[in-house]
Amino acid sequence: MADTVIQFKRSSVTSAPPAGSLAAGQPAYSFISDKLFVGNVAGSGVDTIGGKYYTGIVDGATSANSANNLVKRDNNGDFAGRVITATSIIGALTGAANTLSPGRYIATTGDAVGNTFFDGSTNIQINVALPATGITAATYGEGTTGSFIPVISVDTKGRITAIANVATPSGSSFVVKGNTGSDTVASGDNLNLYGGDGASVSISANTGNTIVSIAVDSTVVRTTGDQTIAGNKTFTGDIVFSGTTFYANTTQLNVGDNMVVLNADIPNNVAPSEDAGMVVNRGNTNANASIYWDETNDWWTAVSNNILSGASALGRIHTDSYANATALSTGTVPSGRLTGSYTGITGLGTITVGTWQGSTINVQFGGTDQSSFALNGVIYGAGANGALLITSAPTEGQILQGNASGVPTFGGIDGGTY
Repeated sequence: MADTVIQFKRSSVTSAPPAGSLAAGQPAYSFISDKLFVGNVAGSGVDTIGGKYYTGIVDGATSANSANNLVKRDNNGDFAGRVITATSIIGALTGAANTLSPGRYIATTGDAVGNTFFDGSTNIQINVALPATGITAATYGEGTTGSFIPVISVDTKGRITAIANVATPSGSSFVVKGNTGSDTVASGDNLNLYGGDGASVSISANTGNTIVSIAVDSTVVRTTGDQTIAGNKTFTGDIVFSGTTFYANTTQLNVGDNMVVLNADIPNNVAPSEDAGMVVNRGNTNANASIYWDETNDWWTAVSNNILSGASALGRIHTDSYANATALSTGTVPSGRLTGSYTGITGLGTITVGTWQGSTINVQFGGTDQSSFALNGVIYGAGANGALLITSAPTEGQILQGNASGVPTFGGIDGGTY
């Protein structure tokens, strides 16, 4: 037989048990402060006797220069530190000074020059200046007459050593390329732009610039704004509408799919909450008619009018009952029940053979109001006529005991929490 578990009194909320909460010699542990306590001899206070907090301090002792740690000598009897306060020191000192004496100037020369003073007491920065290259500061590539391009000379360090304007040679040309095809436009030739199907191009001048404007007509589908598209359109891919209303202004709607899915935007991991179905607009003189799935009650509901089935009308349909059963006068309703009265069952009888497949029997009628119990669990009452309850199965060594509310449960001997 396994040993029964005995647990200290403990807390994961309070850093120490209040005074007088422990009997003399009674242990307790706090997972907040990681300290172990025991009640004092009079039982009126608590004493700290250990815990992970203190063992962590001892385990963290080191010979290295580490803040807030106990000092432990290394194998040579030495340890590292930063500041030692003492009235006298015996022997020679080794280490580093806070400043240089005397300080020194640090300077840069060559392509960038600058200097500053450094004695080690603080961080420094050197402001450097670039010597002038002798190149005139100006904008290159433009001229008062004609066209120019800049010619630039760069040394191995990436510096510009010379720059000059060179006139663009006459008779130059450039190549124009499209999605298909290309052509060379020589100096003096015209570059003509024309629109394709549903598009037009206009050219205008604006203070030395040429503006090319491309417009499309209503046969081209735009990505933003309102638009009316003429003519028949055939889409070979999927179409996704992201608005709030899709209005089909047609006299006939044909759908090739054999299954229409409503509420298709509900993710698989989200429980449904909205009703879904179809509504018929009956004008302004009659209430609309609809048939929809009632998500609250989990059944189909017809609104405003009955659903005709043969010669009988049903006001509401769901999977196992009928709110209006007056039209069901003959026949058999398999695997179902009627929410109203039903004259097919008369008198009283006794079930002598067979398997009970109905609802559970309530406690007030001699039942348990449960359909199954856990293996090796212990049954206990819930009060009044509530369904009987059962504990979970114990593991080896556990004993049956009551918790703070009196509910029976299996477990070890537990000192509780504070």
